[in-house]
Amino acid sequence: MFPVFVSRKFAAYKSDTMKTRMIFCSAFLSAALFFSGCRKENMPPVVTLNGDANMTSYKGDTFTDPGATANDNEEGDLTAKIQETGSVGSGVGYYTLDYSVTDKEGSYADVQRNVTVKYKNAYLAGNYNVTETSPFGTTNYTGMVTSGTSDNAEFVFGSTSGPDPIVVDANITGLNDISPLTVAQGGPLTNFTGTITEPSGHVVFTMSYLRPIGNTTTNCTATWTKQ
Repeated sequence: MFPVFVSRKFAAYKSDTMKTRMIFCSAFLSAALFFSGCRKENMPPVVTLNGDANMTSYKGDTFTDPGATANDNEEGDLTAKIQETGSVGSGVGYYTLDYSVTDKEGSYADVQRNVTVKYKNAYLAGNYNVTETSPFGTTNYTGMVTSGTSDNAEFVFGSTSGPDPIVVDANITGLNDISPLTVAQGGPLTNFTGTITEPSGHVVFTMSYLRPIGNTTTNCTATWTKQ
């Protein structure tokens, strides 16, 4: 075999070409990284509630939804694209409203608002037909409920006719429970339980308690139906 001779000029040319290619590739990669770094990162939109995440409304009142806003780091204000699901009903209970939005690249975001609808003393106020049952028998009489002035939960219920009248300053607890605060007339109440319902469109109190009747403490149940 014949020996192969490579001139120094060719070797130098080859080396310079490789260096040029490496420099070009390095510059191209740096430029690509630079421009990709300048591009905004695709982040999900941000949905923000107007008002509180947990709100209270009252039976008989109209709930006004304060809504929400949405913003995206690329598209800006997306409030007009918010989709709201859920509603606040007219009945006492717990409700959830969901506010969601999707940007043009498909990123999704949502937030929820919880609304509790409760009874309010003004809704309960009025005249009632009362049926009270005790070991002495069943008594029917007329009662009255008036609103308290300290807050929406306080009210007074009392009999305006019938034997052994009773007047109680009470409170609405939870959604529809009744809790006595003070007894103005009729002696102390113990073992009291009471609930508020509307089985046929009329407010009904269903109560059970121990109270003095005559010379003894008597177990009583009573149904108050709003007229």
